[in-house]
Amino acid sequence: MLARYLALRQDLDRHHTRRRGGASAAAADASAPAPGTAPPPPPAANAKAARQLNRLLSQLAKRKQLSTCRSTFAAGAAAGTVDAWSHAILINAYANCGDGASALKALGEMRACGHRPCVFSYTAALKAPCGEGNLEAASALLGEMEADFAAAAAEEDPAGAGRTDGGA
Repeated sequence: MLARYLALRQDLDRHHTRRRGGASAAAADASAPAPGTAPPPPPAANAKAARQLNRLLSQLAKRKQLSTCRSTFAAGAAAGTVDAWSHAILINAYANCGDGASALKALGEMRACGHRPCVFSYTAALKAPCGEGNLEAASALLGEMEADFAAAAAEEDPAGAGRTDGGA
């Protein structure tokens, strides 16, 4: 399972590096959501406020101040400054504080808000079942992660031109 996870991480890192540059990222961002999926979330009204919120959330998470982190996240959500990184930081805070159920719930809420979980979000969420010794739940989450990123890659490259698995 660990080897599968590490291989997926490497593939995703290459995928995100390729996506950051050029027109492919702009084209992917401009594309319409697939039928049956949540629409993309609106950009934070104030990107500077979102960065400040994320910096604060990160500090609270590192200090394991979960209740303050939760209330700060809620205030940011009410103000419209929460973005995908805010959700990821909250998931990480739950996992670091040993609240695995809430970490997985926050991952679901992230999706419900229209944000696609990133590698950091899944890695943080994976800490929860692994820390509890629940390898079945971790394996299921890893499978979900693989399926999610395979779907994202297919959306970006429907012809499969960028495949790294040799086309198999």
